[in-house]
Amino acid sequence: YALGRVIGVHNVIEIGIAEGYSSGFMAWAVKECNTRYAANGRFYGIDIGNKEYIQQQHDKAGLPSIFIQDVQGSVHWLENQKILGPETVDLVFIDGLHQTEYVTREVELLYPLVKGNGNGYICLHDVYSTVEEAFLPIAKDPKYQFEVMRFLPNYGFGILRKMEGYDHKKVFWGPEGDQTDLAVAAGICNPDGSLRPPELQGLAQDGKPLVPWGVK
Repeated sequence: YALGRVIGVHNVIEIGIAEGYSSGFMAWAVKECNTRYAANGRFYGIDIGNKEYIQQQHDKAGLPSIFIQDVQGSVHWLENQKILGPETVDLVFIDGLHQTEYVTREVELLYPLVKGNGNGYICLHDVYSTVEEAFLPIAKDPKYQFEVMRFLPNYGFGILRKMEGYDHKKVFWGPEGDQTDLAVAAGICNPDGSLRPPELQGLAQDGKPLVPWGVK
């Protein structure tokens, strides 16, 4: 949920639903991002089992969720799906069949669907357990461009951030950065990009309180 809200997710895929606890959090993130950005994002839950009872609860809560049953598995669905095009997915959570070859194939099929330029994420559970043999080679595979992070608790949680197309030379802060004007307008930094002292942050350059955005 937290990652989804931070990156402003529109389209999310979860593979392996179980009882749907994580599905609810991710679907709520999509719903709230839809409201904030006036978007029409969807949460897609893929499982070999029938999750109609979870679908009913999501419908009741007004969540933008679609649960899809594919008895042949997520790889079969990914190989045949026509819903999502290239670089349209913001976030994926893989927690399905924990076999090395299967997870490797899932990532291979998901990679083109996930947004590049540092805007798309593939997350996996059990990366310090049954998925470790798949996760490490995937993270190091030169055909992919990932930033990688692993967390140890609860059998391990891995994050693969797709960096294909990302401009590593781009400056976001300072006089040459494209965020400086916003930071100056918010009273966070000086026109040269340097941070203002905490007691001056939130004040205009002349020291007067800034009018909150949206207030006249």
